[in-house]
Amino acid sequence: MNGSDYEVREFAPTAEGVNDLLRLLVEANPMVWLENYGKIMTKKKELRLLKPNPLQFRLAQVVDYMLRHKLPVRILIYKPRQKGSSTGSMGIADWFVKRFGHKAYLCGNELSNCRNLWDILKTYNDHDHYDWGFTSEVLAKSARYGNGGQFHWATAKNVESGRSATLGALVMTEIARWAEDDGAVRDAGKVFSSLMGAVPLEPNTLVIGETTVRGASGVFYEQWQRAKTFEQMQNGDYEPGDFIKVFMPWYVFEDSKLACTEAEASKIHSGSDCLNETERATERNLLTRYKLTPGHVKYFRMRLKACDYDPEERDREEPTTEESGFFAAQANYFNKTNLQHMRRAAEEEEKEVQMGVFEWDDKVKRQAVTWTLATEEDRPLWVLRERPQIGRRYTIGADNSRGLANSKGDPDCHAVPVVRDGYACKETGTWVRPKVVATLRSKCRIDIDVLADEIAKISKFYGGALVVPEANNDCGLIMCLKKLGVNIYERERPATDKEDQMPTGKLGIWTSDDGAGQGMRSGMLGELRAAVRKQMMDGEGIDIPFIHILDEMEHFAINPNTGKAEAMEGWHDDFVMGLAFAYFLRGRGTVYAAPELSQMLPPDVRRLMELHAQDTVGGGGGAHRI
Repeated sequence: MNGSDYEVREFAPTAEGVNDLLRLLVEANPMVWLENYGKIMTKKKELRLLKPNPLQFRLAQVVDYMLRHKLPVRILIYKPRQKGSSTGSMGIADWFVKRFGHKAYLCGNELSNCRNLWDILKTYNDHDHYDWGFTSEVLAKSARYGNGGQFHWATAKNVESGRSATLGALVMTEIARWAEDDGAVRDAGKVFSSLMGAVPLEPNTLVIGETTVRGASGVFYEQWQRAKTFEQMQNGDYEPGDFIKVFMPWYVFEDSKLACTEAEASKIHSGSDCLNETERATERNLLTRYKLTPGHVKYFRMRLKACDYDPEERDREEPTTEESGFFAAQANYFNKTNLQHMRRAAEEEEKEVQMGVFEWDDKVKRQAVTWTLATEEDRPLWVLRERPQIGRRYTIGADNSRGLANSKGDPDCHAVPVVRDGYACKETGTWVRPKVVATLRSKCRIDIDVLADEIAKISKFYGGALVVPEANNDCGLIMCLKKLGVNIYERERPATDKEDQMPTGKLGIWTSDDGAGQGMRSGMLGELRAAVRKQMMDGEGIDIPFIHILDEMEHFAINPNTGKAEAMEGWHDDFVMGLAFAYFLRGRGTVYAAPELSQMLPPDVRRLMELHAQDTVGGGGGAHRI
């Protein structure tokens, strides 16, 4: 048999076949229905079919996959402003009601928000020409479908009817704002859990939670941290009921790019007409790292102007990454601009940072230590930016890890920063601000006795520097330091005590606090906060040239529920607290003096001198005793 034995025939589908195929597609995937029958009202008040953008297309991918694999559809959308998230969510929910006859519910943060989404639902139903075999009607607060389906809405403050019902589809909008505005609720997490409990964990059910971000805390952020990506689900890292998170950066949308003249593009590339240095660095990052065009940057500038030149508001509404949006949305405890300034300086000077290990020259006497450089592959414990200087004052903070894990299951770590106090430079006549000159590396967890030995070494290296360990739940660290003869901070008696000059014998700093801004902990953090805020002022501020410390400070905020300054969800505050200890007591630090000549000699030479001294003492009647 050869090719001539085959008869090539043209396929001519019948109109009935085409209709059957379209019906199969429409009733299998909501996006097929939306593209062919879903009418929307544009910003220009024009009625047209939905043309899916990247965010809506990803929603369709996730829904299609979960339906085909008979999984309960659970989606979280971290949405940029005015990019069609609500339009896509309400269209998908409408399809679920029409396809499966569900009872559905819309819950929003305020009346106006709910009504906006309800108008989207009404537009879909008023102009849906697909033959479902029944009709539908959308009224003021409810919708009725001929297949028995229903749709209702209410604000998060008034959702009792939704809680008591069994739902097949649920859309929760602006979750991050449920605790504010007209629809304020006392416990957004409780409302969220209650509504989730109304939707059975079964195939062909739908839950969509969408919001613009409001900070790295709260129910949406907590759920987002636990949610899985579409790729994780495809690779099997998923359990039925897990949320799939959908995020799209601002620049992937067609309307996020404006026309640019050659002159405008040239100025954008040079950065000559930027608002300030911070924005210049941001725009340079967009052009180089993300390979965006001057048209994208022009749009980004336009959005900054629309946000009254508030870059944090702009980044909340137009997030470039998940982290940047959450970070901009959170009321950070420390001044963000100055932290970013220090981060850029730290990145530029990163090559000057030394990594290495300390070793006792004599493990019994512990009179001197040797610093040896090491590479990243060796996983050295210490990172140095500045060696000790004669006449400078040094203090070491020590926040001990207690093994407490964050929401990601990541236990806290040991944190030991070394602070050099500020001083007036005689040569230049200028003030040199306090600085973190050395630190234990990030994510370091070692045994307490080993940690104590390491702290003793670096204290010795910086001239017997004062060590300020946390006394709360110290896990034996203070006792180990005491045995090693370390110079440990001793708490003082109140000035009203008649024996206020007598020692207390109480070692370490006790971080007592009421958790809402009053007490020792808040006082220490407040002083560090002021230093960061005054970073650009003459005679003020602090230099922090270590990125892992800045990472923690950038994710440290006041919890809106408790008023306590603490690490954001998924982060730790070990280095923040260790630095607060050292900075607060920097004026009590130890002044570094020139080491004795014998300590400056190599270890083998010092050992020979010690042996010679022993021989001299034993042999000659004491005339040459050293």
